[in-house]
This record gives sequence, structure tokens and C-alpha cells, in this order.
Amino acid sequence: MRNEARSPLLLDLAFLASGFAALGYELLWTRLLGLQLGSEMLAVMAVLAAFFGGMALGSALLHGVVRRSARPALLFALFEFLAALFALASPWLLPAAARWLPMNTGVALILPAATLLLLPATLPMGATLAALVEARRRARSEAAGRNVGTLYALNTAGAALGVLTCVHLLQPRLGLDGSAFLLAAIGIAAGLAALIWERGRVMPPEAETPAASGGSLELLLLFLGGAAGIGLELVGVRVLGQVMKGTVYTFASVLAIYLLGTALGAALYGRFLAARLEKDRGGILPLALAMLAAAWLSGLVMAGGGRILDRLVEPSAPATRWVMAEGLLAAAAFLPATLVMGALFARLLSRFRDGGVGRPYALNTLGAVIAPFLLGPGALATWGYRGALRGVLVVYGAIALLAAWHSRRRPLALGAAVLLLLATYVLTPSNLVLVDPPSNWRLVEMRESLHGTVLVSESKLKTPGLPATRRLQVGRHYAMGGGLSFGERRMGHLPLLLAPDAKRLLFLGVGTGATLGAAKDHPADHVLGVELVPEVLDLLPRFHEVNERIWRDPRVELRAGDARHLLSASARGEMEAFDLIVADLFHPARDGAAFLYSREHFAAGAEALAPGGRFAQWLPLYQLDVEGLRLILRGFLDVFPDTHAWLGLYNAGQPNLLLVGRVPGGAPADVETMMRRLAPDRLAASFVAGGADLLGGHLCGAEALAEWAGDGPRNLDLKPRLLFRAPIANYGADPRRGARLLAELLPLREPVPATLLGGDAVARDSLLAVAGSYGEAMGRFMRADVDRVLHEEMRPDDTVVRGYLEAYALDPSFIAARGALMHVAAEDPSRAVEIYEGLIANGPMYPWLIQSYRRALTEEGRPERYREFLAELWDSTD
Repeated sequence: MRNEARSPLLLDLAFLASGFAALGYELLWTRLLGLQLGSEMLAVMAVLAAFFGGMALGSALLHGVVRRSARPALLFALFEFLAALFALASPWLLPAAARWLPMNTGVALILPAATLLLLPATLPMGATLAALVEARRRARSEAAGRNVGTLYALNTAGAALGVLTCVHLLQPRLGLDGSAFLLAAIGIAAGLAALIWERGRVMPPEAETPAASGGSLELLLLFLGGAAGIGLELVGVRVLGQVMKGTVYTFASVLAIYLLGTALGAALYGRFLAARLEKDRGGILPLALAMLAAAWLSGLVMAGGGRILDRLVEPSAPATRWVMAEGLLAAAAFLPATLVMGALFARLLSRFRDGGVGRPYALNTLGAVIAPFLLGPGALATWGYRGALRGVLVVYGAIALLAAWHSRRRPLALGAAVLLLLATYVLTPSNLVLVDPPSNWRLVEMRESLHGTVLVSESKLKTPGLPATRRLQVGRHYAMGGGLSFGERRMGHLPLLLAPDAKRLLFLGVGTGATLGAAKDHPADHVLGVELVPEVLDLLPRFHEVNERIWRDPRVELRAGDARHLLSASARGEMEAFDLIVADLFHPARDGAAFLYSREHFAAGAEALAPGGRFAQWLPLYQLDVEGLRLILRGFLDVFPDTHAWLGLYNAGQPNLLLVGRVPGGAPADVETMMRRLAPDRLAASFVAGGADLLGGHLCGAEALAEWAGDGPRNLDLKPRLLFRAPIANYGADPRRGARLLAELLPLREPVPATLLGGDAVARDSLLAVAGSYGEAMGRFMRADVDRVLHEEMRPDDTVVRGYLEAYALDPSFIAARGALMHVAAEDPSRAVEIYEGLIANGPMYPWLIQSYRRALTEEGRPERYREFLAELWDSTD
């Protein structure tokens, strides 16, 4: 006999909390497994598929258990408690278990392995919807659609709230481990709320299942709807990701909008449509047609995503405005579609309410699991974003046609469905690539991929006698190359020269290959380069002028993969130890990149090094704030107490810092070997101007770095502070960010210590002497350049020019000062005479310098001054 009706408030709160915890678990577990299994897109998809696949399996297997139980609310509580217990252990259990997987783990192994790892939690989680729907159905007499729609809306709204709270509040403050405890507490609270609502009362199942239940049509539509819904999300995220910043906050905004729209659609269905459509099987058709139209509308918004974002926010806007703008763009793209999606899902699932929703829900989830692999790298490479969107529209069209076939007015319904499908297919936006080359650049090649749009562009402005200037661009905001890639090539030579005996090299990050290409000029035995985006490796031949065609070198091995995954495997002894690891300038604001600056990542690098090996980490100072740099330094120094810092480029506008940490063992860098590599006839000499330039760029050692960084928090795997801090510092375009950091670091400058060099003592002392004066000139120049960027809006005033001249006077071989002065003279002819006289007074009188001085005096109308100069010069030679 049915129990008396009771208030569903506690049950509704239980499901709201359950959705909150479940989405928090998803974010937590996919992040934890990604640390070991890699950040390759297919690996991430496999982990997500394992999460939802486990839930689908649980929903299917436990369907009968829920239907037969006399206490479905108790089952819900039990399921929540099991998931919560797993969550408590997961920050330590999942990474430890995943470490046992071999390095060359592909999706075929990641998917079943991750499924097994997560199964103790995902199996019971999959049955929570079925358990609460059953409990509420037995306790109250109301329209089935209202029941299912309300519960699903509450669960999904809780999930959206969980996304925003976890990303903006819990994980930044508590870390992954602390948020796991709080999420587990919320999951336990959900279970307790259900138990209190039930109060131990038995609600026996009906003796037989009512006849009014869904059939094969609804099952098929649920499967197709799950696949199409996730397919639309995948395509939309790839398309809009071209113009969004791609931070952890971007991901949260898109996912939250997607979930909120679905929740609102299910709630609106339960409140307004359920009673009208409950007994009409053909009532699916209007929702199916609306879903097809809404998916097409989403495509239109995607196509205009770049223009929409430009109108919502300017590049220099602060982080809060960027996050809001990305959320508004996501809402414009997904809200109409997800509203209808939520209503359609609630309508279909409500058909199974009296017979149990476990298996239908499992089928819907299974469709969501399969979709990302159907729209994987192969499909996107073949069809592009437009083709993928058309594929999603075809699936929604199939849903509409199936619904029309079972409509009471079949011919009219089929005609309407066919016409709408043809219209949406034909009117699909012609171009979903939202990234164009900059002005004065032309497109050379473009790839549409799971990682975003990858472009190679070439400057239309060519310098006679020099190769064409090319740049590599991933999305709108991340580009590399340009010019002759002097900076990138120097970034390869500097660490190789500081470790002249290194034979086995590992480069984390390839890009245009300019940094990796430096290895061609050094006698290494084996060079391994790993790059996250496979399309970037395919485009290396487009940059053969700057990468020395490194892919043809038989010593070089290139892999598409995740740097952390490879380092972890190497640390486990699956690869031979390296003598030198060079880590590229990873953009810290990109979602996931902060883990490449964690203490655990550096520790894995140390374990992958041979005795005496070196880990060279490049840091983009122009993409970090003071606390972000301190977070990285503290973790790096924990792992590498023997560390020295070097300035890579002498430019305060976009400065970078090189940290070189050394593990115990081996010998110091040999001076004779180093100088042989720097011989004028070798390529390295073009990018590193001799031993003085190599050693004169030394900033400071570990002691000074540690004192500046102070004793504070680190960037850790379980407390990824940089993941949440770096985007805030990088959303607004700030050309002075790097100069502000340099102003903090330059007072730490100290000469390179003699203990860093080995070999002949006389050669060492001679090299240290010239490096000392060069370093003094570098320090003075950089202080002046910092002033230029910070105070003069990139225009050098008299104070800055005086600083440049003082640097040149300290060491005329410091060519950066001479180059900066010549640039000022060319840009501001009124200062040319002063600058040329300063150069002549403090350095060699090059013939080109004398001629430049003569032209400047002539243009000022003072040719007599040049004659006086010649007379003075003649007298001095006498």
C-alpha cells in the first residue's frame, strides 16, 4: 500500500546536493588522472568517457535493484556514501594507481584502466537518478514528467553550481585534496537528507509495472540525444575556444552555462509542458524540431563568436570582465539549444518513470560517451568544424524524423521535419574558423583540430636577402615565431652551452622547432622532443628556415604527447636517463599548463636526469606576476637546491628567465668545451655572442632566489595555485608586466661564480673576467630598459638614453646597448648626434658609425662640427 504523500523538499535538496558533489567529483577525478595519464585531448576524452561510462554501467546494472527495493531513498543514500568515501581517498589513490600504467598508454588502455579505477564510485553514482525518481514516484501522486523534469533540473542545477563553486572558490582556496573532503561532505549530506526524508518508512514497489511506459522509440531517441548533445558541446567548445582565452575559468563558464540551460529546460518542461504532453507520444515532435532549430542557431552564434566577444570586452579589460564576457558568449551559443535539450530529455525520460529510469538514463549516457570519439581528431581533420556541426545537425534531424514517423499526422510531420533538416543543413555557417592572420600577413596553412585552429602565416613585408618571416598561431591569443626567431633559437643554445657535455637531450615543447633546432649544432647522441598538439609537429617543415630541418636529423625523435606523462614514465625508469631537459615557455594561464610548473613536475624531471644532469626551465616573465613567479621558484628550489638564474633576452618588454637546476653528481661545465662550441665559425655564435654573453647574462644563484621568493606556498599538484592565479594576471593585456618583475629581480644580480665552471683555471679566470664587465653592462642596460617600459610608455627619454650609453661605456661588446642606441637614433633624429658622439667616445670607431655621425651632422646643418671632429681625431692620433 502506498505511503501518504509527503513534502519533497528534503528529497529535492538531496538531489541538488548530489548534482553539486557529482560534478565536483568529475572535475576532481579527471584532473587527478590527467596528471598521470597525460593532457593529450584523446586521453582527457578517455578519462571523461570512463567517468560517464561507469555511470551508464551503474545505471543499467542497478536499475533492477532500485525497482525491487522497498527503500529506494536508502539506496540513494548508500550510493552517495560510497562515492563520498572514494572521493576522500581519491587525491592519493588515483595518482598512485595511474603511475603503474606504461608510458605508451593509448586510448585503448586508458579508457578501460580509468573505467576500472573510477568504477567503485561511478557505478553507484549512475543509479542515484533512478533511486530518487523511484522514491519520489512512490511517495507522491503527480505527473510523471513533472517528477522527472524537476529532479533532473535540480540535479543539473546543482552540477552547474558545483562547477562554478569548485573552480572559483573551493579548489583555489582548498586545493584538490581539500575540495575532495568538502565535496565528500556535501555528498554525505545529500544521502543523509534522503534518509531523513524517508524516516525508515517502507515504500514497496507495485506488483506489476504499469502499461504506460516508454518503448524502443524513446530508447533510441535518448541514445541519439545523448550523442548529439555532447557532440554539439564538443564542436562549440572547439569553435569558441579559438577566441576565448582557454583558462580554467573559460572551461567553467562554458560548462556551467551548458548545465544551467539543460536544468532550466527540464524545469520548464516539468512546470509547464508535462501535463499537456504526458499522454501524447507524438508530443516529442515539437521538442525535436525545436532542438534541431536551436542547434542550428547555436552554429550561427559560434560563427559570430569572435565579433561578439570583441564587442563584449576589449583586450586590456580586467579578469572579471573577461570571465563575464566569455560566460555571455557561451550563453548566447548554448542557452537556446540546452533549454530545448533539457526539455526533450525530461520528456523522453518521463516515459519510463513508472518502469524505472535507470536503463534509459544509461542509454542516454552511453550516447554521450561515444560522441567525442565519433567527433575525434580524424573526423575534425576530415570534416572540419563546419562538417562536424553538420553531423550533429543530421543526428538531431534523425531525432525529428523518428518523432515525425510516430506522429499522429505522419505525412505533415515528416514534411516539416525534412524541410527543417534540409534548411538547417544547407544554411549551416560556411566558415567556423574564427582566427585570421594579423594584418600584413598571409595564410600559408591551417589545421582544424581538437586542440583548436592551428595556423601558419607569412609576413607580406619581406626583407631582401632574408627568408620569409613566418609565425605559428594556435587560436587567437597564442602565437610563436616571427622575425628570424632569434629569441627562440637563443633559448635552445643557452642551456646547451651551459651543459656542453650533455649527450641525451629532452625538449618539452617543440612549437616551430626553433629552440629544438639548436641541438643540430651540438654533438648530442639522442634528442627527444615532445609536443602536446600533434598538428604542430606536422607543420614543422613550414619553419625549416629557423629549425634547421631538425626532423630530418637521425638523432632526433619527435613525439606528440604530454610532457608530464613522459617525465613520469622516465622517472619510473621506462626510458634512459637524460643529461639535459629543456622546458619551453609554457603559457601559465592556459588550462592545465600550471601543472608543468608544479613541484611534483620538477621532481619527476630530477628523477629523469642522469647524475650531474641539468633541468633548464624557461619562464615567461611577461605572463607572470610577482606571487606567481614566487610560487614557481619555491617549488623549483625545493627540488634543485643547486640552481642559477639567467636572463634570456635583453628586452624589458618581453623578458624571459632561465632557471638551470643541477642534480648531484658529474662535473662542472668544462670551459674548453664551452668555448669550442662558441667558436666564430659555429652556428651558436650567431645567437650567443661569445663566452661573455653566455656567462654575463647570469642573474643570481639559489641563495638570492630563495631570499627573494621567501618562505611561502608552493605550486603543487594537489594545490595548483598557479592554475587559478595565472589567468587573473593574464586576462588583461599589460605590456608592463614583465618589466615590473624585472625591476624586482635586477637588484639580485651577481657575477657568475667560479664553481660553476671546470677545466683549465687560466681559461676559466679569463672568461670570468670578460663576463664580469659584460654582466655589469647588462645590468645597467636592463635597468634603463625597465625604466623605458615602466615610465615612458615605451619611448626612451634622456634618462633611458643615458643609461644605454653608460652600459655601452661599461663594455662596448655588449651589443644590445649599441643596438638600442642605434634604434633610438633612427627613430628620433634629434638625438642622433648625441648618441653617435657617445658611441664614438666609449667604443670602437667603426667606419659605419663615423659615416652615420657625418650624415646626422649634415642633416642638422652642422658640417663644420664633423670637420672639427676629424681634426680632433687627427690630433689624438699624433
